[in-house]
Amino acid sequence: MSSRVILAGDAPYDMVLYPQKSTPGQRNLQIDKPRQRMERLWGGIQLISDLLRVVQPQLEICCPSVKQHVMGSTTDSSARHLLQLSIYDSRLHSRSTSSVSYSVENITTLEREGGWHSPTDTNNTSGTTVLVLEDIEDGVIDNDDAIDFFLRAQPDFVVYHMTSPLGAGKLWDVARLGPVRRDTRKKDPTKLAVVISADDLRAEGVELSKGLSWERTCEDFVLNMNPNGKLATLATCAHLVVLFGCDGAIYRQGGGDHKQTLVFDPSRTEEDYIRGRWVPGITEAFIAGMTSHLAQQPHPGLDGSMIPGLQAARLLVAEGIHSQSTKACPIHPVQLVMEDIGPKGLLSITIPSEDIYGGTNPDWSILHSLPESDAFEIARDIVREGPSAGLRQVPLATFNNLFVYDRREMEDFRSIHKIIESYITKESTRPLNIALFGPGRCGKSSSAMEVAVTASRPHKIRRLHFNLGEFEQPNVLVNAFNSICNSTLEGYLTIACFEGFDNDLLDKPLGWLAHMSSCMSSGTFLDVGRSPKHIGRAIFFLESSHAATFDEFERRLQSLAISGKPTANYTKFIACIHGTVNIRGPGQCDAFDTVFPVRRAVILRNMLDELASCQTYGHHFPIEDNVLNGLLLVPLRNGVKSLRSFLKMCKFDERPTFDRMALPPPSQIRLHMDYDEFKECMDSRRCQVT
Repeated sequence: MSSRVILAGDAPYDMVLYPQKSTPGQRNLQIDKPRQRMERLWGGIQLISDLLRVVQPQLEICCPSVKQHVMGSTTDSSARHLLQLSIYDSRLHSRSTSSVSYSVENITTLEREGGWHSPTDTNNTSGTTVLVLEDIEDGVIDNDDAIDFFLRAQPDFVVYHMTSPLGAGKLWDVARLGPVRRDTRKKDPTKLAVVISADDLRAEGVELSKGLSWERTCEDFVLNMNPNGKLATLATCAHLVVLFGCDGAIYRQGGGDHKQTLVFDPSRTEEDYIRGRWVPGITEAFIAGMTSHLAQQPHPGLDGSMIPGLQAARLLVAEGIHSQSTKACPIHPVQLVMEDIGPKGLLSITIPSEDIYGGTNPDWSILHSLPESDAFEIARDIVREGPSAGLRQVPLATFNNLFVYDRREMEDFRSIHKIIESYITKESTRPLNIALFGPGRCGKSSSAMEVAVTASRPHKIRRLHFNLGEFEQPNVLVNAFNSICNSTLEGYLTIACFEGFDNDLLDKPLGWLAHMSSCMSSGTFLDVGRSPKHIGRAIFFLESSHAATFDEFERRLQSLAISGKPTANYTKFIACIHGTVNIRGPGQCDAFDTVFPVRRAVILRNMLDELASCQTYGHHFPIEDNVLNGLLLVPLRNGVKSLRSFLKMCKFDERPTFDRMALPPPSQIRLHMDYDEFKECMDSRRCQVT
């Protein structure tokens, strides 16, 4: 008994202009520029149909003859884009033996009128019937034929792919009440699922952050998707799916419990997957993957259908557009997209909507919501198996050699990553100023440098570091500024770290601010001869020595103002800051910080790879449980510096495993942590986070 999928709605196509191979059979392609051809590349219900037909004989596909209709029309206006393709070397990613793979080089949007297409045969079968409705891009479906078709189809379930404007049109007014059931002849709103994009929600005024963290995305969606606003009919529908690129989706159930589920790629955030390679048809691939799973269930429901949908979309991006011979036109690789749509590293969690609504847990994170024992096991796995070991359960942000699991750090780092990327694309001659806060010796500047290196690619960069704690007179800043200026003139993007910008100078609290603010603001400084000099394009990291957070720094400024100190320099300095980062470091910040072992584990594993590479077997590092417990839990006297010094004293080359026998003597351990606490932690059968 096969299930049936009925497809109706818009069927646009893209006109693709693509190069021909001049030398068939060679991988090192020489492209003859004049040899360009133009063909149609289908989207909408036609592409969904092509993708679903791969699943046969499990599915019976009922789709109108769109191609024949368009080919025979003299007034067709269904083309949505003109795409200029270029040859793409996909050997590292694609599973295809195709002779040519393409990527989109340029996109021109065409003016078009969407159309309604529906099959004439909608007779019900004995199996499950799913109706897929494809909305008109930048338009609404208002014609009576569409409404009549919807009422006659009587499917078991409806998947409505809606585009902007959302929640509009006569068809939606009818469809939102649900399909007509065959048994009762009554409309059932619980059998309707709507799929929309996050960008379309943003276009309607819904505030959704992009690419900071999955937790922030969930919070924004829960708080701002108002069931009483202009999108009320959408917000209250039985099943709502919001797509965040190929990287994640939120499934919101409009029933009594309003359950909301996030399906996501823990190693990425919104639009990361398509970064550098957009492929037409991504949403259609999601619809096809979701519908394929949905239609093969005895009682159609969306639980379990999100992952096949996302995986199909991701496979399309990975494979791109192919042609099977030197003269064949580009097509979507439907077989490769639909043949393997399993989980592939995607995770699913229930969003704590009530906590978010009530504001009872402002520091909620996917990692923090795990039991303490699970978070500690993730920390142990990171040390043993490598920095990315936690991806099996929680999100991870990666910046060059920096691995970040802490939600707040993740959001701050991704924010400044975007700021740096934006700065690099502009022709500004003033420096970009980013302030770094955190406990002493927590690796503030080194962490920020990794983010800057990632955001600055492919520019040549030079790193400079100035410790203001070693300077006694403000005029030494001129030498620092000249070093930055010379580096810029040599063609480098200079990343300069000023450590201790909030130190006192000549007995004046925060005395350095007055001497730095002018250069930070105008991009100029007075050289030795008192002549103004431009510093050029540069990134300034301003590392605090006295404040663990920006809020703490502001409180210090307020305290100084209350005590009667002049505040003009403080105000000017704050006005120059373009971004801030609060780095939490390897220690426990407060009693509620139960995930600090995970942060420390990443630092510990990176140091072990550097200092004890002789013991690493592939990704595995052998370490005794009790030693690992002590290193993860016992407070460090001087943060990262203590951990590094401790490891340098260990005898790695004398032991096959990092065990007690490899540890330094107690007198040396005491320099960097409380030895009695360390020994007690190692001797305990069970070590808990306190």
